[in-house]
Amino acid sequence: MANLKIQNLETGTGAICKVGDSVSMHYTGWLTNSKKFDSSIDRNKPFDFKLGVIQVIAGWDQSINGMRVSGKRKLTIPSKLAYGEIIGYRRSYSTKCYTSF
Repeated sequence: MANLKIQNLETGTGAICKVGDSVSMHYTGWLTNSKKFDSSIDRNKPFDFKLGVIQVIAGWDQSINGMRVSGKRKLTIPSKLAYGEIIGYRRSYSTKCYTSF
């Protein structure tokens, strides 16, 4: 598994997201060991960012670009497009592994 994998769960019916767009979305992040490491749903607050301007991990910028509003995707993101080979989120896991959103 060395590449970004995108699985469309729901295509969506809205506009197509493109670089420079403001995005508001819910997500849940999982490690390959099935450990959940973060979730906007748990906080009951969507995550807002501008697409393609390095406000989020590269895997998100690449996989959300071209997605339709109201769509739902499962992303499998290699470490090189996520957090790299450093100790990650809240220093609770090593990110030299895949993350899924």
